[in-house]
Amino acid sequence: AEFQALLAPIAKEMEAAQGKTRGRRSAEDNHYKAVAEAMGALSWVCYQPGAGLSLPPQHVEESYQGAEFYSNKVLMEYRQSDPRQVEWTKAVKAVFTELKAFTKKYFSTGIKWNESGVALSAFDGTAPAAGKKKAPPAAPPPPPPGYLQEKAQAGAKPKQPAEGMSAVFSELAKGDGVTAGLRKVTDDMKVKNRADRSGKVTASGPPASDRAPAPAAAKAARPAKTELQNNRKWAVENYRGDRNIVLEVSNPKHGVYLYNCEDCTVQIKGKVNAVSVDKCKRTGVLFDDVVAACEVVNSSGMQMQVTGKCASFQFDKCDGVQLFMSSESLAAEVLTAKCSEINVSTPGASADDEPIEHALPEQFVSRFTNGKFITEPVCHSAG
Repeated sequence: AEFQALLAPIAKEMEAAQGKTRGRRSAEDNHYKAVAEAMGALSWVCYQPGAGLSLPPQHVEESYQGAEFYSNKVLMEYRQSDPRQVEWTKAVKAVFTELKAFTKKYFSTGIKWNESGVALSAFDGTAPAAGKKKAPPAAPPPPPPGYLQEKAQAGAKPKQPAEGMSAVFSELAKGDGVTAGLRKVTDDMKVKNRADRSGKVTASGPPASDRAPAPAAAKAARPAKTELQNNRKWAVENYRGDRNIVLEVSNPKHGVYLYNCEDCTVQIKGKVNAVSVDKCKRTGVLFDDVVAACEVVNSSGMQMQVTGKCASFQFDKCDGVQLFMSSESLAAEVLTAKCSEINVSTPGASADDEPIEHALPEQFVSRFTNGKFITEPVCHSAG
């Protein structure tokens, strides 16, 4: 309860930032949403094992990824017209980059509390005062009479045995008695009769279990590229951390194929035949019009937004996908297979209304009715 009271001012500011994103839209709508998403990173101080939050560095990174989607919109809108807006997006990114580095260096596994410390309400931010020095103990009583004489006699050094060459000559002077302490060597103790000391070297070498494992070859990173293949398909592959990928397509018969991109933002300008995304992570894709379909497979943490018309969306083996549909694409089909956390945002009733978010079902129930199975999505209801 004390910790919650300490965090109350931060929580109040976070709630105020969320309040700016509600209601009627304004020219700064993307600014407000970017700040509201980014401020979620401040809750890293609440991390506890098993509480559902990611580790502090990862939590900060995930929160800023949500904010970066909106800050990129600000960047694209004002890149050519207002340099101050560009500097603002860079400043927001710098703040949370430093916060991630800070948590990674000092609190990578969360805050460690001092179990023997004072209560949070009693802590004033200063180090505890040093206690008064204790008085030295009283001198012990004198020893009893005769104790020192007995101690001196007990501590007298005994006669040391001879060392070095003098010890050798002393032993030789014993004559036959010099071998009296030696142990007799039997036949089974001789080296020539011991199987483990034969001296033979096997050609096979040490057993396989004793050999050091061969080091695994490091997987070479593939180069990033954007190219038109066979005059039919634009390939955008192997990009890492590039938030300013812009692809302008002038031929509507060309398709776009995104492969193995991570932490990127891709903007596709112009009408294209199809958009395909394969094996991408934490990447945002913004496109205009699509003739055939938009397909996403084997990907996670994706954000897909269409500003024009698209007839079909297909998601296969995907986790955590946010789809933003335009008013022209509301009649499109959305097909999912082996997916989880697929959310679709549709425009509000008017231009001033907030988008409405819909969660697509992940669980289904099948019932055998009238000689056939009827499959319906699972409906969870309270009560």
